[in-house]
Amino acid sequence: MLVNNILEGKKYMKEKQMFEAVKQFLIKKVDCEAVYGEIINFDVVGLAANEINIIVEMKTSITFKVMDQALRALQYADYVYIAIPKRERWGYKYDPTELLRKLYFDRYGIGLLEVDKKCIDSKKYGYEENQERFVTVVIKPRFNRIPKRERMRRKYHPMRETFSPDAYNIRKKIQPHSHKNIGGVSGGDEEKVSAYSETMNRIKEYMSRKRIWSASDGWVTVDDILEHCETHYASPRPSVMKTLQEGWNTSWCESKKENGKRYFRFRKELEGSNT
Repeated sequence: MLVNNILEGKKYMKEKQMFEAVKQFLIKKVDCEAVYGEIINFDVVGLAANEINIIVEMKTSITFKVMDQALRALQYADYVYIAIPKRERWGYKYDPTELLRKLYFDRYGIGLLEVDKKCIDSKKYGYEENQERFVTVVIKPRFNRIPKRERMRRKYHPMRETFSPDAYNIRKKIQPHSHKNIGGVSGGDEEKVSAYSETMNRIKEYMSRKRIWSASDGWVTVDDILEHCETHYASPRPSVMKTLQEGWNTSWCESKKENGKRYFRFRKELEGSNT
């Protein structure tokens, strides 16, 4: 793609490797009070004073996809950036960024950040706590006023007549586990924490302890689990019952039915099937 070729960053620098530098930039340079990764589908969300919200979409290069993602972010945030790895300069007096400045960045008020690849080795050079130094503001974002946000919402949801304020309040999308997320990870990345994975981790920990210490040889009911484990489910009992019998959980969880009642147990070995 033309845009991709014009503003190509360092391919060997992954999006998640930019996260810590961007996070420290938002805290130290933009005065954010808290920064989270992977809120809704946005890579980085910063929360500043006076209910100011900042969203940063990170990509290895500027593509039409990340440009669209940044436009969608305008529905939620006061300021929006795109962050890419720092590009090589070819010695030209004319910066190719200018091709998109008027057509895109200035038009929509979206900012552009460049992250130096040196942030990957920040610990080696003693800059682990000062990674904001590797982030450069190439284009400053403009304040995204409420009427503009409403126009963007109508653009992406043309059939909807009204918009609930809470539906676009990104602060309400932050979960207790969100501080563990690393921005820029893919959906299947182990570093991405979800409400489901938090629930399953609590259940696994409880069941593994029961397997070691319980007089019942580790067999527990869903009611036992819910008595000791908090879940994210709106209907915990049927949801936990169902997910523990799904194929992706049989590697660590076995089940049996006795006298019409379903029991579950943590496997000692990671092989076998449900009993």
